[in-house]
Amino acid sequence: DICHHIDRYLDYKAIRGVKIHQYASIDVLPSVDDPEVLCVFVDDFIGSGTQASDCIGRFRKNTSRECRIAVAALVAQEEGVNQLQKLCQDTYFGEIRSRGISDSVKCSDISADIGMMESISEKFNVACVLGKYNSEALVTMKRTPNNTFGVFWSRNWDKRR
Repeated sequence: DICHHIDRYLDYKAIRGVKIHQYASIDVLPSVDDPEVLCVFVDDFIGSGTQASDCIGRFRKNTSRECRIAVAALVAQEEGVNQLQKLCQDTYFGEIRSRGISDSVKCSDISADIGMMESISEKFNVACVLGKYNSEALVTMKRTPNNTFGVFWSRNWDKRR
């Protein structure tokens, strides 16, 4: 249960007395107009932060709700964390990861290593070489996020090569 896992990261001293409701979509949230209410957006993985930022923007634009907003995810890319922390003060992540090549201390020649990844991807006819928005994520789950290097999730492989 995702709520159980996220539950470990919430600061209950800061949100004491909060009534918790679970909803699958922002479109079915009840009308909330209370700055003491905390709306928590939950995801399994945050890559660039674009999708979560868009969701928060849509929530704020399409509702008259005045409430605190938090984002929680099991795993997040550092870039996405930085973007989301500009939008909301409460963020909770089980693990924060850096880009697989560009931020790696193991890569002595980042340009050459990215070139190698491009070469491998070209060999297998893989688009989105560095992952969506060039996130360079190295994470796998039941469904590997498209922010991960394309060779790990692309279905465009030309197996005859």
